[in-house]
Formats: sequence, structure tokens, C-alpha cells
Amino acid sequence: MTLLRESVHDRRAQLFAWISADDAHGGLTAREIAEQTGMDGRTLRHDLTALAASRALVRTPGRPARWHLLEGAPARARSLPPRTFEQMREVFPTIRQSYLSRLDDCSLALLFDLEGADYSSHPQARGTLFHRFTAEALRTMQREGERRIPVGEALEILYEVLLQRDVPESERVRIPMRELPLLRIGVIKWAGENEFNVDRIAAIERRLSASLNYVAPTGELIERTLTGQVDLLVMNPPDGATVVDWKMTWALPAEPTGDPDPTRHLSYEGYFQQRFYGWLVMRSFPAVQSVTLREVYPLVSGLRKATLLRSDLEDVERELAILAAEFDARVQAGGESPLWSPSPGKHCSYCPRPGDCPIEAEARGEGAIEDGDMAKRYAAQFVVADQVRKHRVKALKAWVDRSGEAVPLKSAKGRYVMGWKETANGRRFVPFVPEDSDRGPDREEPDLAAALRASADQAEAQTVQGDAKVRRRVA
Repeated sequence: MTLLRESVHDRRAQLFAWISADDAHGGLTAREIAEQTGMDGRTLRHDLTALAASRALVRTPGRPARWHLLEGAPARARSLPPRTFEQMREVFPTIRQSYLSRLDDCSLALLFDLEGADYSSHPQARGTLFHRFTAEALRTMQREGERRIPVGEALEILYEVLLQRDVPESERVRIPMRELPLLRIGVIKWAGENEFNVDRIAAIERRLSASLNYVAPTGELIERTLTGQVDLLVMNPPDGATVVDWKMTWALPAEPTGDPDPTRHLSYEGYFQQRFYGWLVMRSFPAVQSVTLREVYPLVSGLRKATLLRSDLEDVERELAILAAEFDARVQAGGESPLWSPSPGKHCSYCPRPGDCPIEAEARGEGAIEDGDMAKRYAAQFVVADQVRKHRVKALKAWVDRSGEAVPLKSAKGRYVMGWKETANGRRFVPFVPEDSDRGPDREEPDLAAALRASADQAEAQTVQGDAKVRRRVA
């Protein structure tokens, strides 16, 4: 059998199917698999490593190493089957916020979520347990009518939460001891730095739902229910509400400094959460006119927030309706449909199965780094590249100073050189377009404010002239 599928995702799926189809295919070395499948050895090693990373295969150490199916792997690598609308609606009677958020970033990442078995990384488990702690602590404060909770009592609640005695087996998570100090730090800072008006708390770890409509390709009006679970919902009289989202991370977004768009300073997923939860709360509570998302970072005592108004609701609902329609269309089409195309970006860092993505890591932009080892390689390459750049710049400056001429650079758009350029802030050694280039000289960035003022003045003058003509005709 020869595996020659061009798509990386399809090729790896076919390789996994070949190994799982026959017991004799398990326990083979990479060389034996290459001989029997006709695959290139280097490509095969990459694919085997990716399948191991996605929990489909396991590598047995040895010389040479052998590859086996991981127990339970068929469920992990199952393909999403095509469904009719009725079948799709039976499997997905509601659409979770997390599904739409993933789809908003990348269709293929959502497919990985839908096809894969449930699991959580250690940082995800840490966040899950912290959310369970805050829920239990807030409920305790509500019962006792207290605005604060002593640190000692908060820690006792944490240790009780860590036992997970009242948690269904399917929802229990595993957290190693090395993660526990961060949990304790988060709990101590949370208890010591926060005060809550418990009388205004409307929901704690509660799943809300609301419905919207979209028009199907057949012209039929489809109603779908969207759901989302808020960490904490607080009412702000007379007509406001706040959704609090706990973030157990050290990565605090940039500080807002006069930016007219406060959503720029939320976390990466914060923009979607702000719009989704704002819509969900205002649909669930008709009297609410504004919803503020507050991202709280207990580890660094940080806070970021942004507000959605009821006047924004129609636009948000149209956007969510489009996502709901796209979700339904993809699920009905099945996992083999080309609708599940990947989209590179920062979200690649959160992908559940980066090894199965057909986009090469170098092409993923901000989301290129898949794990800690890759981050170390990038950091080392950056240091080396920075040193090379510094060395090259010094050498180029010396050459230009000695020769008196800028160094020509290849450019499809005309002449381009590297050398000293006179700017308003003095001389700079940069690539630039010389005055005699067929591209024309570099020009300063246009003064947009001046251009807008000029346009406004011109429009006002034309309006005045138009009014004068109308008055003359009336007279």
C-alpha cells in the first residue's frame, strides 16, 4: 500500500488507519513502515511524531524504536461523520460558546475539538480548579452574608476542591504538585485583595442560554440556542451588569493608555467573550442595558475591562448568527469536507493538535510555536540572528563610509539601497529608495489629521455654496 495523499491531515489519517487496520502493523519500526507503505522516511518520522503528539500512537524506546497504537486511540482519532440537519440538531441541540469561539479562530481547530477525546493540560487543569474554588468560596460568602473571606478559610476550601469528591469522574482533572504553589498564590491574593457585594451576585458558574435565528440556504428560518457559562455575574443598578472572568495566567495584556477601543487591552479570547457574554446576558435579562466584561488576573493583581451596550446588540447577534450557520453547515458536511480549512494566527498556540495541522509552523505567524522545546529553539535562533544582524550592520556601515556609496539591494519595484539616509531626526543607516530611483523618492507618511481637516473645510465650503444657490433660486 502506498500513502501518497497530498494533504498532511489526510495523509496522517490514512497512516493511522493503515496501522490500526491490522495487528501485524503494530510494533513496527519506522523503516519497516516506510518499506510497506512506500512513504518517504523523513515525512514518515514527522507524521509518526505528530500522531504520537495527538495521542494516537505511542513510541516504545529501543534501538530501533517501535510504534504501537495507544490504548483508546481509535476514539481519539475518530472522524466526524456527515449528518442530516435533524441528526446534527439531535447531537448538538445547543451550541456552546467555546465551539463558536474556536470556529471564529480556525475551522480545523474546531474539528480537532469535535473529533478528539476530552483532556486537559496541567495549566488548563489549574484554571479549572481555580474556577471551582472561586465558585465554592463565593457561595460560602453568600450563605454567610460576608463581603470578604479570610485567607485561611479560602485555603481550606481550595484543599477540599482539590479532592474533587463531588465532581463526576468524567470531569475530574489531574494537576501535578508543581502547579499547586501557583494555585495557593492565586487563592491567597484573591482572598486578600477582593471584596464582593454578595447581594448583587446574580449567577456563579451558571450556564445561560439564548436563542437566535438565521436563514438556511433553502430559505427556511432556523432557530438555534447558544449557551455559555459565566464565572460570575454581578448586577449594577440601575441597569448594568458585570461578567467576571478569572484568568490564572501571568500574561497580563497591555495597559490601556487613551486608546479609544478598550477591547484591544483584553486577552486574546477576551474580545469574543465580551461580545458573546454581553449578548447572552442582555438576552437573558431584558432590563440590563450594558454589560461589562472584567478580566481578573489574581496572580498579578491585574484587571482589564470593556463594555457592550444594548445599542450594539443587533450587530453582535447578526455576527453570532453567521457563526451558528457556519457551525451547522460544517457539522452536517462531516469531517472530510473542505469546509474545515485552517486559518493561521496567534490562536495556533492554543491548538489542541498542532501536529495534525497542514500549515507549516513557519507559516503560522504569531502562533508558530507549538511547545516549550520549540520556544527554546526560536529564542536561540533569535539570539543568533540578532548577533548576526549587529555584526552585519557594523560591517556595512564601515564599507559605506569607506566607499562613499550605498549598497544596492534587489527590488522588483525599482532601485533600493542600504546606507545612510537623512531624516528629520538625523542620519539613520537603513534600506531606502534614493532620490534618483525609478520608484521615486521615499515620502513621509501623510498627515492624516491635516488631510481630514482639509476635507472637512472643503465639504463645509461646498455646503455653504449650495445653500446660497438654493436661497437665490427661492428668491
